[in-house]
Amino acid sequence: MAIIILPFFVGYFYFTYFNAIPETMVPDVIGLSKNEAVSRIENMGLKIKITEMDKEPKLVTNQRPEPGKIVKSGRIISVTIGSPVEISIPSPISVSEELNNEETGSND
Repeated sequence: MAIIILPFFVGYFYFTYFNAIPETMVPDVIGLSKNEAVSRIENMGLKIKITEMDKEPKLVTNQRPEPGKIVKSGRIISVTIGSPVEISIPSPISVSEELNNEETGSND
């Protein structure tokens, strides 16, 4: 008899406990200051884990889970604070001028 009743109680406890935790959406904190990110995340009922880099300015450059994802309240959101990575992209005009010069043999 206990073999039949025990799984029922375990299942009841599991569904009652895990379904009772409210869900919330992860806010987008990328580009915000540390204080702004902490405030937004905690106001949503979530916890925050911060990894800080030595670079300035001190802005959120990455977060996990991603913004917009639905998670259980109390979930830890990991953020990285540092300086955004700068990528140098050549101007399309200068690239086309270089290609044109190569094709014509001109060295203006």
